[in-house]
This record gives sequence, structure tokens and C-alpha cells, in this order.
Amino acid sequence: MRKLISAGEAARPVAFAEAPRPVSGPGEALVEVEAFAPDRGETFVPERPRPGLPTGGAR
Repeated sequence: MRKLISAGEAARPVAFAEAPRPVSGPGEALVEVEAFAPDRGETFVPERPRPGLPTGGAR
């Protein structure tokens, strides 16, 4: 699985990184996402990047 993270560089603000496939816990549902669009607030995150910071609420 791949996730979008902050690359920590102003010239290349985001990058894809490999991530383990999530596992749902008791009382949780696992949903496969085929497409997404960051909201306006998330577009500001790459302006002050922190390496490895996940976007889109993914942890």
C-alpha cells in the first residue's frame, strides 16, 4: 500500500511512501479508497513540511 506523506522539502512538498496494509480492529470498518482530493487546509501542510507527516488524516 502507498500513502502520501510530507517530503520535508519546499521544492518537493509531498511524496508517496510504502506503508503496511491497515487492519481493522473490533467495531471498526476497513474501507478501500481508490481516489482522494486534499481539502484546502491540507494544501498548507506542505508549505511548512515535517518529514513523514501523513496527509489526509491517515496515520
